[in-house]
Amino acid sequence: MRIGGRQSAQVTDALVREEKGWYAVHTRYRQEAGVQTQLERSGLHTFLPTMTEVHQWSDRKKRVQVPLFSCYVFVRGVYSAELHQSIARMTGVVGLLTAGGKGLVVPDLEIESIQRLLACNLPLSSYPFINVGHRVRIRGGALHDIEGIVVSNTGRKLIVSVETIQRSVAVHLEDASYGIELIPARRRRPDSFVPAAARLMRAAGSVQAGSLQ
Repeated sequence: MRIGGRQSAQVTDALVREEKGWYAVHTRYRQEAGVQTQLERSGLHTFLPTMTEVHQWSDRKKRVQVPLFSCYVFVRGVYSAELHQSIARMTGVVGLLTAGGKGLVVPDLEIESIQRLLACNLPLSSYPFINVGHRVRIRGGALHDIEGIVVSNTGRKLIVSVETIQRSVAVHLEDASYGIELIPARRRRPDSFVPAAARLMRAAGSVQAGSLQ
């Protein structure tokens, strides 16, 4: 069946949209904002989650915005070797996280969960990476359907993780109207199906940046 010009363009656009994904850019310390600016000047969509901290000086206190995940900026686009090299050459960039020589995609659900947490202005704090525990789903309110792991006895501290960069954030559910639903344990994938980069991260306890070559 022959596809007309307009239909062909629509199909092409759909394929491009399907290929787009979130990627994690590893930056040098305190270079996150500068890297984000360079990415946006290149026409790329970015996400740099931040949180508010109170810094104490000798004579005063000041509330400042700091990255939620130190040394990481997320960028959305269609992966290509050219894009990878372009990002790698930017000032302050250590590398793009990769698996099998290609950019390691960060699941949309993980990015959307962090974006929704930030939009709700709930008390957030960085938390040691955790991906083992009682996995739950929030029911009700602005956080409806967000998934995470409960770590407190009261069940009101939820840990949401971005497994690609091995980082987590804790959210304190102060509103008692939120319900918590236990998610049945999922069958663990065989290790052979886990991306090579993820296995290295798990074994070393840290994320490995993609090659700059």
